[in-house]
Amino acid sequence: MRILILILTIISFLVRCSISPVAGGTTDTGNAIVVTGAIVDSLGKAAEDVQVYLLPNEFNPLEDTISPAHLDTTNSKGTYSFTIKDTGTYNVFAVDLKERTNLLVPHISVPLDTTTVSIDTVKATGSIKIYLPDDVDTANGYLFIRGTLIYKELSKAQNLGGNGFLLQLDSVPEASISSILYDKLNIPTDPTSINTDTLEVIPTDTVETHAFIKWVQYTKEDLILLDNKIFDIMILSDNVKWFASNYGLLTLNNGHWKQRISNNSSIPSNVVHRVLRDHRDMIWVATDRGVALSDDDHYLIYDIHTARLPSNFVTDVAIDSSGDIWLAMHGGMAKFKYWDSTFVIYDENNTTLPSYMANAVAVDKMNSIWFGTDVGALSFNRSTWTSYDASNSALPTDTIYCVSVDKKGNVWYGFSGGVAYFDGFSWNKFTKSDSPILGNEVKTIFIDNNDVWIGTSGGLTRFDGTKWRDYTGAVYRLLENLHILSIAKDTEQNIWIGTFDKGIIGFGPKIKSYMHK
Repeated sequence: MRILILILTIISFLVRCSISPVAGGTTDTGNAIVVTGAIVDSLGKAAEDVQVYLLPNEFNPLEDTISPAHLDTTNSKGTYSFTIKDTGTYNVFAVDLKERTNLLVPHISVPLDTTTVSIDTVKATGSIKIYLPDDVDTANGYLFIRGTLIYKELSKAQNLGGNGFLLQLDSVPEASISSILYDKLNIPTDPTSINTDTLEVIPTDTVETHAFIKWVQYTKEDLILLDNKIFDIMILSDNVKWFASNYGLLTLNNGHWKQRISNNSSIPSNVVHRVLRDHRDMIWVATDRGVALSDDDHYLIYDIHTARLPSNFVTDVAIDSSGDIWLAMHGGMAKFKYWDSTFVIYDENNTTLPSYMANAVAVDKMNSIWFGTDVGALSFNRSTWTSYDASNSALPTDTIYCVSVDKKGNVWYGFSGGVAYFDGFSWNKFTKSDSPILGNEVKTIFIDNNDVWIGTSGGLTRFDGTKWRDYTGAVYRLLENLHILSIAKDTEQNIWIGTFDKGIIGFGPKIKSYMHK
C-alpha cells in the first residue's frame, strides 16, 4: 500500500511538471543516450507491467523530482528502455505493484552510448529497523535510501519511552544498503549519514541498525585507568558502572570516576577478576588474593587463612536463587551460605573431579551450578557432579574461559576453539570456521534478553537465536580485532566492552564521555 501511494503521488506530480532529474554526478550532453534492460519474476518469467525508474545515484525521493524520460513500464517481454540526455551514475529501481515485489540495481555507469543493464529479478521485500536517539528532530526529520523511492518521516517513529525512537523502513529491495541518510523537510541542510554499516537486506526479513552511534574509550593513557586490562563489567539498575581491572576496581557514577586500589582501600588485591552485587546489595570482589565482601568502602576478606578456601586465586563468582554465593578458583570451588556465613568447600580433599582449576561459574534456571575448568566443564545439581569434555559433548577437553545461562535455560560456554551451548539434551557448537564469530578464543558471553553477545580474541559478535551479526566495518572500526574480556549493557541501551589491552570502550545512541575523575 505504501508503494502504491508513493507511485500515485509521483504520477500526479509528473502531470503537473516535467523537471529533469536532480544532478547526481550527471552531465547533460545534449545527445540521446539509451539505457535498456529486462526484469523477470521469481520463476524466471518475463515480468510485465513493472514500474521502472532510472534514478540518479544521489536521488532524494522527497527533495528531487523525476522526469517522464526516467520512468517506464516493462512490456510483455519484461524489457524497459530509457532515452536520456545525461551521463553519470544511476540506479534502476523497479516496483511490481500487483505482486508487491521490487528490485534495486545500483551504481550503473551510463556513458555516451547505449547501456544495457543485466537482467534482474523482482523479489519480495525486506525491512530495516532503525533505532534513533531521543534528541533527534522528529518534527522535521526523515530518513531515506539514496537513489530509491524509499523514505519515511520521523514523525511516524515509535517513541521508546525515554530510550529514543524506532523507525522502520518497509518495502526495501534485496540489496546491500551501504548508507541510510537523514535530512530535514523544508530546511536547507545537506543529508547526513546515520553512520550505519552496510546492511544486507533479504526478502521477508528485517535487519536492525542504530543511528548516530557515539563512541567513548577510556585507557591508561587518558589517566582514567591504571591498567588497560578490564576483566569484568557490572552495571546496576541505577546505571552505576563497575569495572574490574588488572589494577584496581573502578566505578563510574553520574559522570564521576572512583578508583579503589590497595593504597586507598582495604581491597585485598589490585588484580580484580570479577565483581557481583548480591540480593542484600553487598558487593563481592574476586581477586588473586581471595574474595572480598564490601558495602562499598569496607572489605571483609575471605581467603585460605580466614575461610580456609582451597585457593586465593578466585576467578569468578555467581549467586543462586537462595542467595548463596558460588566461587570458582584455581584449586577448587566453594559455596558461601548466607544464612550462617560459612563456606562449603569442594576440592581434592573431599571431591573427586577431573579438575579443580575452575575459571568460570554460572547458575541455571533449575539452580544447578555450572563450572568451566581447564579440561572441560562441570555441572553440580547439589548432589551429583557431571563432567563434560570431548568424549560426551561439543566441548573440547581443554580450557573453558566463561559460562553463561540464557533466558531459555541454555548453558553457554566459551573456550579455546569457539562457543557451544547445551539445552539439557543436545549440544550446539560454533567456531570461527563455521559461523560469523570473529575469533576462536571466546573469553566472555553476555546474555541480553534473547541476544547472546560473544566477545572473542578477534572482536564482537551477536546471536539472536537465528541470525548472527558481527560488529565490523567502518562504523564499528574501534571493535575490529579487539581482544574482548567483558561485555555489559547499561540502562540507556549502550554497550560497554572491557578489553585485554585497549581499556574500556562504550558505544550506543546515548553514550557520554567522562574524562575527569
